[in-house]
Amino acid sequence: MTVETLVVEPAANGGEPQAPEPKMFDEAYVKELRSEAASYRVKAKELEQKQKEAEDARLAEQNEWKTLAEQRAAEVEALKPYQQRYSDMVESVAESNTRRIASIPENMRQLVPDYDDPLKVATWLDANSQLLAKPIAPSLNGSAGNIVRPGEPVLSAEELEFARKMNITAEEYQKNKRG
Repeated sequence: MTVETLVVEPAANGGEPQAPEPKMFDEAYVKELRSEAASYRVKAKELEQKQKEAEDARLAEQNEWKTLAEQRAAEVEALKPYQQRYSDMVESVAESNTRRIASIPENMRQLVPDYDDPLKVATWLDANSQLLAKPIAPSLNGSAGNIVRPGEPVLSAEELEFARKMNITAEEYQKNKRG
Protein backbone atom coordinates (compact mmCIF):
# COMPACT_ATOMS: atom_id res chain seq x y z
CA MET A 1 0.00 0.00 0.00
CA THR A 2 1.32 3.41 -0.91
CA VAL A 3 0.33 6.82 0.30
CA GLU A 4 -0.06 9.59 -2.19
CA THR A 5 0.35 13.22 -1.39
CA LEU A 6 -0.81 15.84 -3.75
CA VAL A 7 1.03 19.08 -3.99
CA VAL A 8 -0.79 21.90 -5.73
CA GLU A 9 1.43 24.63 -7.12
CA PRO A 10 0.02 27.92 -8.41
CA ALA A 11 0.58 28.69 -12.02
CA ALA A 12 3.47 30.93 -12.80
CA ASN A 13 1.48 32.89 -15.30
CA GLY A 14 -1.30 33.74 -12.84
CA GLY A 15 -3.78 31.39 -14.37
CA GLU A 16 -5.21 28.25 -13.05
CA PRO A 17 -3.10 26.00 -10.92
CA GLN A 18 -1.34 23.21 -12.65
CA ALA A 19 -2.40 19.67 -12.13
CA PRO A 20 -1.16 18.19 -8.90
CA GLU A 21 1.87 15.98 -8.97
CA PRO A 22 1.46 12.98 -6.77
CA LYS A 23 4.39 12.20 -4.46
CA MET A 24 4.77 8.62 -3.51
CA PHE A 25 6.27 7.35 -0.21
CA ASP A 26 6.97 3.83 0.67
CA GLU A 27 4.53 2.28 3.17
CA ALA A 28 7.29 1.16 5.55
CA TYR A 29 8.68 4.67 5.66
CA VAL A 30 5.25 6.13 6.48
CA LYS A 31 4.73 3.56 9.24
CA GLU A 32 8.14 4.35 10.63
CA LEU A 33 7.35 8.07 10.68
CA ARG A 34 3.96 7.45 12.27
CA SER A 35 5.40 5.19 14.97
CA GLU A 36 8.15 7.74 15.65
CA ALA A 37 5.54 10.50 15.98
CA ALA A 38 3.45 8.24 18.23
CA SER A 39 6.47 7.56 20.44
CA TYR A 40 7.09 11.30 20.72
CA ARG A 41 3.46 11.86 21.66
CA VAL A 42 3.67 9.11 24.33
CA LYS A 43 6.91 10.58 25.72
CA ALA A 44 5.36 14.05 25.79
CA LYS A 45 2.32 12.72 27.67
CA GLU A 46 4.59 10.88 30.13
CA LEU A 47 6.63 14.04 30.71
CA GLU A 48 3.47 16.08 31.20
CA GLN A 49 2.20 13.49 33.68
CA LYS A 50 5.52 13.46 35.58
CA GLN A 51 5.59 17.25 35.62
CA LYS A 52 2.03 17.37 36.95
CA GLU A 53 2.85 14.79 39.63
CA ALA A 54 5.95 16.75 40.65
CA GLU A 55 3.92 19.95 40.84
CA ASP A 56 1.24 18.18 42.92
CA ALA A 57 3.91 16.79 45.24
CA ARG A 58 5.46 20.23 45.59
CA LEU A 59 2.09 21.77 46.39
CA ALA A 60 1.32 19.01 48.86
CA GLU A 61 4.68 19.57 50.50
CA GLN A 62 4.04 23.29 50.59
CA ASN A 63 0.66 22.66 52.18
CA GLU A 64 2.45 20.61 54.84
CA TRP A 65 4.85 23.47 55.38
CA LYS A 66 1.92 25.81 55.44
CA THR A 67 0.22 23.68 58.09
CA LEU A 68 3.46 23.41 60.02
CA ALA A 69 4.00 27.16 59.76
CA GLU A 70 0.46 27.77 61.02
CA GLN A 71 1.08 25.44 63.97
CA ARG A 72 4.32 27.22 64.84
CA ALA A 73 2.60 30.60 64.58
CA ALA A 74 -0.08 29.39 67.01
CA GLU A 75 2.61 28.16 69.42
CA VAL A 76 4.41 31.50 69.23
CA GLU A 77 1.17 33.34 69.95
CA ALA A 78 0.53 31.07 72.94
CA LEU A 79 4.02 31.77 74.31
CA LYS A 80 3.91 35.56 73.98
CA PRO A 81 2.28 36.13 77.42
CA TYR A 82 4.94 33.95 79.02
CA GLN A 83 7.67 35.87 77.23
CA GLN A 84 6.22 39.13 78.55
CA ARG A 85 6.05 37.71 82.07
CA TYR A 86 9.63 36.51 81.83
CA SER A 87 10.79 39.92 80.60
CA ASP A 88 8.97 41.62 83.49
CA MET A 89 10.43 39.15 85.98
CA VAL A 90 13.98 39.63 84.68
CA GLU A 91 13.53 43.40 84.87
CA SER A 92 12.24 43.12 88.45
CA VAL A 93 15.14 40.87 89.46
CA ALA A 94 17.63 43.30 87.86
CA GLU A 95 16.13 46.20 89.86
CA SER A 96 16.26 44.11 93.03
CA ASN A 97 19.90 43.25 92.33
CA THR A 98 20.71 46.93 91.90
CA ARG A 99 19.14 47.73 95.29
CA ARG A 100 20.89 44.80 96.95
CA ILE A 101 24.28 45.74 95.50
CA ALA A 102 23.76 49.35 96.65
CA SER A 103 23.26 48.07 100.22
CA ILE A 104 26.59 46.23 100.17
CA PRO A 105 29.50 48.18 101.71
CA GLU A 106 31.44 50.13 99.09
CA ASN A 107 34.68 48.18 99.58
CA MET A 108 32.90 44.85 98.96
CA ARG A 109 30.93 45.75 95.82
CA GLN A 110 33.74 44.71 93.50
CA LEU A 111 33.28 41.14 94.73
CA VAL A 112 29.90 40.91 93.03
CA PRO A 113 30.39 39.20 89.64
CA ASP A 114 29.22 40.98 86.51
CA TYR A 115 27.00 38.28 85.00
CA ASP A 116 24.88 39.14 81.99
CA ASP A 117 21.92 37.22 83.47
CA PRO A 118 20.20 38.98 86.41
CA LEU A 119 19.00 35.61 87.74
CA LYS A 120 22.62 34.41 88.06
CA VAL A 121 23.52 37.59 89.94
CA ALA A 122 20.52 37.12 92.26
CA THR A 123 21.54 33.52 92.94
CA TRP A 124 25.09 34.62 93.69
CA LEU A 125 23.87 37.39 96.01
CA ASP A 126 21.62 34.92 97.85
CA ALA A 127 24.47 32.46 98.31
CA ASN A 128 26.92 35.10 99.54
CA SER A 129 24.64 37.46 101.46
CA GLN A 130 26.22 36.60 104.83
CA LEU A 131 29.70 37.34 103.55
CA LEU A 132 28.68 40.66 102.02
CA ALA A 133 26.58 41.96 104.92
CA LYS A 134 27.97 44.80 106.96
CA PRO A 135 29.20 43.22 110.19
CA ILE A 136 27.41 44.27 113.38
CA ALA A 137 29.80 45.74 115.87
CA PRO A 138 29.81 44.00 119.24
CA SER A 139 28.50 45.86 122.27
CA LEU A 140 31.53 47.19 124.11
CA ASN A 141 29.75 48.91 127.00
CA GLY A 142 29.39 45.71 129.05
CA SER A 143 25.81 46.66 129.89
CA ALA A 144 26.94 49.93 131.42
CA GLY A 145 24.06 52.11 132.45
CA ASN A 146 21.73 49.15 132.57
CA ILE A 147 21.50 47.75 136.05
CA VAL A 148 19.23 44.93 135.02
CA ARG A 149 21.07 41.68 134.77
CA PRO A 150 19.69 38.95 132.62
CA GLY A 151 17.29 36.81 134.59
CA GLU A 152 16.69 39.33 137.37
CA PRO A 153 13.30 40.99 137.49
CA VAL A 154 13.09 44.71 138.04
CA LEU A 155 10.38 45.31 140.60
CA SER A 156 9.83 48.07 143.07
CA ALA A 157 9.68 47.36 146.77
CA GLU A 158 5.90 47.67 146.71
CA GLU A 159 5.66 45.18 143.84
CA LEU A 160 7.90 42.70 145.64
CA GLU A 161 5.76 43.04 148.79
CA PHE A 162 2.56 42.54 146.76
CA ALA A 163 4.02 39.41 145.06
CA ARG A 164 5.00 37.97 148.44
CA LYS A 165 1.44 38.54 149.78
CA MET A 166 0.01 36.71 146.73
CA ASN A 167 2.43 33.82 147.27
CA ILE A 168 4.04 34.13 143.81
CA THR A 169 7.66 34.59 142.89
CA ALA A 170 9.07 37.88 141.64
CA GLU A 171 9.70 36.29 138.19
CA GLU A 172 6.05 35.22 137.91
CA TYR A 173 4.93 38.69 138.98
CA GLN A 174 7.29 40.27 136.40
CA LYS A 175 6.06 37.93 133.67
CA ASN A 176 2.40 38.69 134.40
CA LYS A 177 3.13 42.37 134.72
CA ARG A 178 4.49 42.53 131.16
CA GLY A 179 2.11 40.11 129.53
